[in-house]
Amino acid sequence: MNKTAIALACAAFAFAGAPVRADEGTRVPYGTTPTVTCAPLFVCTITLEPHDDVSAIAAGDTARWLVSQVRANDTPVILVKPKQAGLVTNLVVATSLHLYYVRLESRSDAGSGRIAFFSTPAPHTQYAARPPWSTPPPTHTPSPSPSPSAAPVVDASYRISGDQTLAPQSVYNDGEHTYLIYEKVPSELPVVLAVTPGGDQLVNFRFSNGVFIMDSVPQQIDLVLHAGTGKHNSGERRLHIYHVSP
Repeated sequence: MNKTAIALACAAFAFAGAPVRADEGTRVPYGTTPTVTCAPLFVCTITLEPHDDVSAIAAGDTARWLVSQVRANDTPVILVKPKQAGLVTNLVVATSLHLYYVRLESRSDAGSGRIAFFSTPAPHTQYAARPPWSTPPPTHTPSPSPSPSAAPVVDASYRISGDQTLAPQSVYNDGEHTYLIYEKVPSELPVVLAVTPGGDQLVNFRFSNGVFIMDSVPQQIDLVLHAGTGKHNSGERRLHIYHVSP
């Protein structure tokens, strides 16, 4: 297993979402970490959101858990099957829309569990509709002495190297979020990694209207496509984005 796959497999243990135990047919909100309990040699299902496209799947224990994917109409479904009871591992699924985190357990009396993810409204979806420096729509609240509001500080001091087919047209941050802007939406969305002294870390992001929106400001970012998959015999493709002093 390469470094990117290891990072995918380990990321769920550091994820801060509250655990949710899944019973038959449980619907769970995206952003939580549900526990799917499955009996040996039974298939359990994890249904993702409609119109989502899976780009990478990583399990902590691939020797004793069988993991695969199918599509039901336009909805991806992850199939998991343990080979024995008493197993505990984690699963990370990277898609065109989300990063899904799941905890897997096997128990002889568990049967075949199934869960389905659904999204709650994102708190910062307004950024997809307009750049963060644009003026918000005027309000009609009267104010006897209006004071000008401070415009967000935009930092676009970034350099890019690597596979230019993955390169965005612009990169900037507003101190809280990082934005990668694409004029042409990529046919496949890469995995987003923050490059840190301790190693690569998965970055949670939203993608809407050609914009990657990250809820953090990493100093270095890697966009990785086909990590360790050999998809289309193209091998791994990687773009490095790094912040420089203005």
